[in-house]
Amino acid sequence: MFETDLYTKAISRDAVAGTKIVRVVAEDPDLVNDSSPNSNSVRYRIDETVYRYGDRVRQASGFLTIDEKSGVIRLAQSPHASAGGVFESRIASSDHTDVDSHIANTKLKVRRNLKLLQLLLLSPLLLPKLLLPPRNYHCYYLSPLVTITVIVITIFIITVITTIIITLIHTTAAQSHILTFNFYNSVSGMQF
Repeated sequence: MFETDLYTKAISRDAVAGTKIVRVVAEDPDLVNDSSPNSNSVRYRIDETVYRYGDRVRQASGFLTIDEKSGVIRLAQSPHASAGGVFESRIASSDHTDVDSHIANTKLKVRRNLKLLQLLLLSPLLLPKLLLPPRNYHCYYLSPLVTITVIVITIFIITVITTIIITLIHTTAAQSHILTFNFYNSVSGMQF
């Protein structure tokens, strides 16, 4: 039996193969009470991994690896090429014996973190998609409140940058005018 029915983890887009994601833990009640040297010898495996993005689903076997003895799950490949969807894996555990083997299952969801800048730049493009409720409720999505907040922050940042640029232009123009005025006064005061 696993300690939880669902493991969820967010990873960096820049994560590399070999990065530890999570360690799953399961116990077999028969083995815990057993005093033999092989007690608590639960073995782990990944039964299936799929990649979900919006309403599209594809097989993603080979994306994750699991240490069959420790339950440590690692990336087998970088998520760099994924568009920000969710990887879902079905993890199974069983005891080491074939006789009356008990099998327990849990799920692991791995999603890629989006950087704030990516959210700010992509929010106008994703707005229609983000405002609609997801077809698959197991997928991660941004709520309308988060979307509106990102849009407001984007508008604020654009306003601040525009204000700074306009101020710099006016300051430069004013300094140029003062220099021209001073040059004109110094030239007109000269005797030829």
